[in-house]
Amino acid sequence: EAEGLQMALTTLRQVFDHYPTPQAPKEMLAQVTNLACWREVLPPLLPLPPQISEELSERLDDLASWRALVVSHSA
Repeated sequence: EAEGLQMALTTLRQVFDHYPTPQAPKEMLAQVTNLACWREVLPPLLPLPPQISEELSERLDDLASWRALVVSHSA
């Protein structure tokens, strides 16, 4: 089980390698929790532009188990 979880986590991390931090993880949290406040960042950072946010959402949706991985192991 641990090897499978590690593979899923590595795949998820590889998606985030293409997006800015902390904006991309905050976008993911906003999607998981349905709380837009997760998208807020402090200056000089800016939130992800809508088109980048949509692209990230699509890439995450291509990973069948990302929500289960994040939600079940976030406690």
